[in-house]
Amino acid sequence: MDIITQKDIRILVITSNESIHSDFKAALDEGSIGENYTVDFASNMPEALEMAEEAMLENHPYQLAFINAQTLTKRDALETVGQIGREYPELQVIICTSHSDTSWKEKIGQSGWSDKLLTLTLPFDNFEVKQILFSLSEKNLLRNQLDQMKGRQTKLTTRITQLQENLQQAEEHGEKMKKAAERGPKFLGRYLANISHEIRTPLNAIIGFSDGILQANSIETVGKHAQVILNESEHLLRLINEMLDHAKIEAGKIDLENRPVDLLWLLESVVSSSSVLAKNKELKLNVSKESNVPQYITGDSLRIRQILMNLVNNAVKFTEHGSVSIHVEAPVLEEGQTGVRFSITDTGMGIAKDKQEMIFESFTQADVSTTRKFGGTGLGTSISKQLVEMMGGQIGLESEPGNGSTFWFDIPYDECEEPTEDDQLALVSEHRGFEPEHVKNIHILIVEDYEPNQDVAKLHLENSGHTVDIACNGQEAVDMCENNTYELIIMDVQMPVMDGYDATKNIRSGASSCRNIPIMGLTANAEKDTQQACLEAGMNDVATKPIRRKPLLNAINKLISQTDGDSTASSDRESPHDAPGETQKKNEPLDYESAAEEFGSIEVVKELSGRLIDNIEKQIKIMKEAMETNDMESLRRESHSVKGGAATLEAMPISEIAKQLEELSKTSKIDEIPDVFENFINEFERLREFVSDFSQLKKINSESDDKKLNT
Repeated sequence: MDIITQKDIRILVITSNESIHSDFKAALDEGSIGENYTVDFASNMPEALEMAEEAMLENHPYQLAFINAQTLTKRDALETVGQIGREYPELQVIICTSHSDTSWKEKIGQSGWSDKLLTLTLPFDNFEVKQILFSLSEKNLLRNQLDQMKGRQTKLTTRITQLQENLQQAEEHGEKMKKAAERGPKFLGRYLANISHEIRTPLNAIIGFSDGILQANSIETVGKHAQVILNESEHLLRLINEMLDHAKIEAGKIDLENRPVDLLWLLESVVSSSSVLAKNKELKLNVSKESNVPQYITGDSLRIRQILMNLVNNAVKFTEHGSVSIHVEAPVLEEGQTGVRFSITDTGMGIAKDKQEMIFESFTQADVSTTRKFGGTGLGTSISKQLVEMMGGQIGLESEPGNGSTFWFDIPYDECEEPTEDDQLALVSEHRGFEPEHVKNIHILIVEDYEPNQDVAKLHLENSGHTVDIACNGQEAVDMCENNTYELIIMDVQMPVMDGYDATKNIRSGASSCRNIPIMGLTANAEKDTQQACLEAGMNDVATKPIRRKPLLNAINKLISQTDGDSTASSDRESPHDAPGETQKKNEPLDYESAAEEFGSIEVVKELSGRLIDNIEKQIKIMKEAMETNDMESLRRESHSVKGGAATLEAMPISEIAKQLEELSKTSKIDEIPDVFENFINEFERLREFVSDFSQLKKINSESDDKKLNT
């Protein structure tokens, strides 16, 4: 056995006899074995016990102790030996005694520690000392090997346990994968068939009504066909966005925003968007909110609204009779975190227990017949689940066949103060699409390689009074900026010859008059990375495709205002209301000409204004009841709804009064409400009389049609 490789063995020699120190060192040095041992000396037992304790704390304890029997009195010998045995069970003790003293053997036998205690007669026999040391080294080696084996056994046991758990998880996952694989081809085939049907349906309508426009003989027919095309295009865009959202979530490409969210506004927006479908099916659409729910939280309003719209529209879609209700509460989530819970309850067909687990899977609906009857991609609930989990929340459902369903989701939030004006404008711009305020007419360069996109952008801008030039790629844009003066550039990102990034950098670094003008990026990629790249290239803002009139003009006006300043924008403003004769038009209850320009046909405006009158009549009853019961929240909600709906149809006078009512319902100035409400009733009667004046409508209709035909 090679003891040289062993870790030093610590030895403690306890004696006050200096000659024994020398004898012991000589015994270790003989035979060149002393290099494997560390020897310390103590003159008495209290000192020795203190040194042994320190060695234990250093994690390098003594393994052998030579005790001169003369340091132990016969009276406390057994007690001392017992203490050593209890406190240091791994310590081998050698009692050194003279040839004439045989009583220690008896004491060792009485101590109960005979396996840990040996005797060695003085004077030392060097060979005997070496034998003890070699024996101790072998014992130490075996102990180390045993400890290593025990450590390996513990690790092996732990590893076996982990492997067993992994095996169980793998078997469970394999079973799920097996079931998914068995369902996969069937579901994928069904999904592709559904997608094909869902996309072809609006495409067929778009193609058919586009052909109808080419053969139309009247402006009225063109307007009706164009409205259908617009509606079907919106539906097709929603389908594509749904598929893209799913792909982006799967790839981890969606980033959530964290900014103020107005929950009241959000709920009204969802209800407003879903109310038409609910009304067509004669369903009641109810909203309720508990008093402890804050108005403002931080989060991603666009994605929260997307989840709500998915769940609410599904509830309306699958409910034939009864109602759909949205309820908001503020429960305490896990670990005491504050949260908000949205519950959407319907009185529809319900979902069987064995179908509920798959509801949140991609491309699935509860039943094949459901897909055939109601359509859809089967991605809405899957996207909602993934978005909720990205927000750190949970989603679930409770349902029984024949008793309707309740879909709910929780999201944690941080409460915040009322959002700034910029935050509010951003929310309005995203969801409401108010008519943009015209700032001034400018010379704009559109840089776009796709001809239909050129035509759409040019149409919107020229109709708004701007002068437009077209460049088909980035290089053309750079060249045109050298020879022309522009006040704004709309720059597509992906183009042949030179892309929008390089074109912007060239314009910014050049010496032309365009180097400091606003440049607005235009891209079909709404990813934050793309938008950030546009800004880093030198663009001032980024708009996403498809090109929509109101968002485009709003973005342009914002850039113009930022460039010119409020005073310049105000002085240069070319508003229709500044033209001669516009004062009377401004005082009319509803601006039919502007509304007709927005909606494409006077007939559409007449139909929408009739619906507006019907809705306000119903809302007036609710507002009166709210005033009688001092329900300021209901009054605020209805006033807010009238304000937005009337403004959309250019009925600005009643919209302004509704805004006053909304503001008063938020304050303590309750005594002022009756007078304002009386003005509201009077303006409503004026609006109703104006809408019913068909001779006025026919006159405007005729003038408007003549103008469009001449154009």
